[in-house]
Amino acid sequence: MKKIVYLLTIGFCLLAIQANAQILNIEKFRLEKDTANAWFGNAGLSISAKKQYSEVKKFSGSLNAVFLSKNNGYMLLNKYSLLQVNDNDVISEGYSHLRLNFWRRKKVSLEQFNQYQYDIGRKLNSRVLFGVTARFRLLHKEKISLSANTGFMYEDENWKTSDSTYFDNNSIKSTTNITLKTKLHKKIAFYFISYYQAKPESFFKPRLTVDSSLQFIFTKNFSFTTSFVSTYDADYIVPIAEFIYTLNSGINITF
Repeated sequence: MKKIVYLLTIGFCLLAIQANAQILNIEKFRLEKDTANAWFGNAGLSISAKKQYSEVKKFSGSLNAVFLSKNNGYMLLNKYSLLQVNDNDVISEGYSHLRLNFWRRKKVSLEQFNQYQYDIGRKLNSRVLFGVTARFRLLHKEKISLSANTGFMYEDENWKTSDSTYFDNNSIKSTTNITLKTKLHKKIAFYFISYYQAKPESFFKPRLTVDSSLQFIFTKNFSFTTSFVSTYDADYIVPIAEFIYTLNSGINITF
């Protein structure tokens, strides 16, 4: 029963990730387990339609898998969403992400990642990433863990401009993140991660994302979580909102 609850909890966390952020928060999917030759994952498909004065259709699907071998970790993450109103695409977004973590149990390991992403609502037709980072397990204890990734990635983007033309942007960027997970109390858990991505020639004009959440655990099966995610892009390619954020609060029930 405990294993089923654990897998349902992992599945809930995977499905809770949104694709609308400019940076996919891979750390929320990472499993720091000593288990070897183990699979974790989930899949989901949702289709809905409603018609009153307008006809609204929504399609979404996800497929996520994590495999932990004795020395390495492999993550494949996919999520796609489409919202149509009277056959007009209001929201169309998605991503596919593949990440390989070599020597995952060591204090210093190597990661290679590949990603395809699009977000039509933010005028991003496509973004393709290829990157390599070093991962540092700075602190790993029962109640607190601290890690950091730093490296470089190649980014190939296609944007739609205000006059409905298309603009391609290719660049090499540094990418760094710091992740903190801790239990402030036996009933309170805190999670924080910050991403900093920038071109070497304009290092102080980054794409910066901060993701934090605070969880209050009332019982074994009931908790309350509030989270705040913000992104600031100082080096945007086409005119978009430089700063965006999301604030969410809700209850979690496991059984």
